[in-house]
Amino acid sequence: MEEKPAGVAWHYRAADAEYGAVQANELRLHLTEILGNTPVETLVGEKVIELRAHGVNKSRILPAILERHPTAFFLAFGDDQSDEDLFAALPPTARAVHVGRGQTQASLRVASVREIRAVLRGLI
Repeated sequence: MEEKPAGVAWHYRAADAEYGAVQANELRLHLTEILGNTPVETLVGEKVIELRAHGVNKSRILPAILERHPTAFFLAFGDDQSDEDLFAALPPTARAVHVGRGQTQASLRVASVREIRAVLRGLI
């Protein structure tokens, strides 16, 4: 379990694949049932279920950063649903890179963290 400033996430990467997936689905259904009329969002990510306050996501800080650094180039990496809000909010000059498979709003994709490390080494 991971406590976050505006929510909580249950990771099940270390669980048995089949059992973890079944338990995660049960958790998602239960959360949806008991919290359906509350201002929270349930996100299903890669081996994680996240519960967060409605409207609170990684893109919320972006306007303040852009105001302070209007000419900076932004490069964002992410691997799950919680990163998609940020990808969608980036300015057209920025680049978003999704790590792994799945649908994404990122314009670029790499297969693994190893590839990200190679990209970053190339930049420095």
